[in-house]
Amino acid sequence: MKKTISVQTDDPKRPWATLTMAGKVHAFATVAPRYARLNGPVGGEVNALVRITPMQAYPFKITDVKVRSGRHIDYELVEPSADTQGAYLLKVTNTKKEAGRYADTIILKTDSKVRGELKVGVYGYISAKSKKKADRKPTAAQKNS
Repeated sequence: MKKTISVQTDDPKRPWATLTMAGKVHAFATVAPRYARLNGPVGGEVNALVRITPMQAYPFKITDVKVRSGRHIDYELVEPSADTQGAYLLKVTNTKKEAGRYADTIILKTDSKVRGELKVGVYGYISAKSKKKADRKPTAAQKNS
């Protein structure tokens, strides 16, 4: 990773200086997908599965799960096992009963001193039920054909 910033100085010959910092960033965990997307129709089963895999160099346990709002979602955290190949599985389910959009964040507390929490964004888009073709009113073009 490389970051560059400009800094104002009190040196009249050089009023601005550019500082660059570079370093290697080691992944703490793999979170896939990075966000839980809950897209589907009103009344339909809409859910997402997020896989959280601790990196071998930074093992951790998830000790608590909190949701920022929790108004439109439920979740279940499945502990690592042989079936999940050492990964946690976070199942996120939509509970919104009407059409609309929402966003939330699931906060996973860890026992790690390196990184005390992980955040998983949740984005929902619940669409209105589409009408059957027989129930739709014909358009002007359809009436004239």
